[in-house]
Formats: sequence, structure tokens, C-alpha cells
Amino acid sequence: MKYFFGIIFFLLTRLSWAQELSIDQLEVSNEGVVSFTCSVIQHHSSREEYSLFIYTSVDDFNEPLNVEVGTLRPGQLTTVSFDGNEIIGDFDGNIEFDFRLKAVTFPVEVMLEKRKFKKGKKINVRWTDFHESGWYDLELYQNGESVHRLIGNHRGTYYSGKLPKDIKSGEYELRVTPSNEKTLHSEQMSVKVTSKGKGLVIGAGSILAGSGVFYLISNGNKEDDLPTPPGVPGD
Repeated sequence: MKYFFGIIFFLLTRLSWAQELSIDQLEVSNEGVVSFTCSVIQHHSSREEYSLFIYTSVDDFNEPLNVEVGTLRPGQLTTVSFDGNEIIGDFDGNIEFDFRLKAVTFPVEVMLEKRKFKKGKKINVRWTDFHESGWYDLELYQNGESVHRLIGNHRGTYYSGKLPKDIKSGEYELRVTPSNEKTLHSEQMSVKVTSKGKGLVIGAGSILAGSGVFYLISNGNKEDDLPTPPGVPGD
């Protein structure tokens, strides 16, 4: 077996999910131990978490090395060390390294003006951008299952549309998901969908505080169908 030594070139690319990784102090000992420190540059939110995969030119960057790095978070300096003789094995000449990140969480921040919506009415949703392709799905979930897609393969970070009129009333989870990675989604956000309201309803003879005005229960009936108010005593 050849010893792991010599000059090593490595690739520092703009990695998947438009994220950046800083690699410092890449060294190889005479015994073939490879070591380096790395950190992720934060672009989105404190929810960011990534896995790091290391590829080499030995197999034309086809399979990642069997090196466990653990979860990386922005601003966290991580030191990685492994035995190149054991992990990479025989080689001739210099080796190129390719470091790739993959998101563990989907750290976009979703913004809503309110959390309660009526059927058939407009809903406006904004979220922070994350990856370069910019394609997202916006869906309503219940019990972990998608029950309605508001929009799919959407490019951009804003959606304005109407909820369907036939959607069932209830609690939903609103998710923003990258269209090309369905295992990731935004942080859980609960919204409530209701039917159209019927206005203020107060019991017959009740007085609206501070107004001195009587309100009768209408239940949506026409005005002619309202019960006749009781007369003034003595009439």
C-alpha cells in the first residue's frame, strides 16, 4: 500500500443549496492522516444545519468517503481528521478533494400577516430565499399528509392567491418545500381555515356593552323573519 503523501489540491465550490463552506488548515501528515477545519457561512437563519460529504478524484468524485463529520451549523468551527491510507487506500499522484454540503433542515422563514383565513378568500405568503434554483411548493398539510397544494414548482418567495371554496374548515400546517427535495420543509406553521362568518350574533334582549342597542339572533334569516320584539310593559 502506498503512503498517503504529496501535494493535495482541493476544490472549494459554491455548494449545493447555494451555501458556502470555509476550509482551513488542510494538512496531511507523513503517516497519511488528513486533517482540516471547516465552518459554514450563515445566509438564512439559525435553523440552518448541514451534512458534509467529502469526494476525491481517486474515483472521479463518484462516491463520498466513509468519514463521519456530524452536523454542521453556521459559525461553528469543526475539525475533521481521518486516516487517508485506510479510507482512501492506494493512489498515484495528487488528489483533488471536493467538499459538498447537504441541508439537514430547511431554514427558510415564512411570514404571514395572520393565521386565520376564510374559504375562498385571499392568502398572502412570503418566505426567505434559500437555494439558487428558487423552485418551491406551497402546501397545506394535516397529520403529515398534503391535503392541498396552493402552488407547485413556483419560482420566487411570494405567493398571493385564494383558498379553494370547498376546502374543509380546520387546522392546517402551512409548508414551504423545495420542489427538488421533498424531505425538507419550513418550520411548522399552523393556520386555521373557517367558513364565511355571519357577523355578530348576540342573544335576544342582550345589550351590547356601552351601546344601549338591542341585537337579536338572526342566524342569516331575512329581516322579515325575525321574531317580534317584546312590547313595552303596559301596552
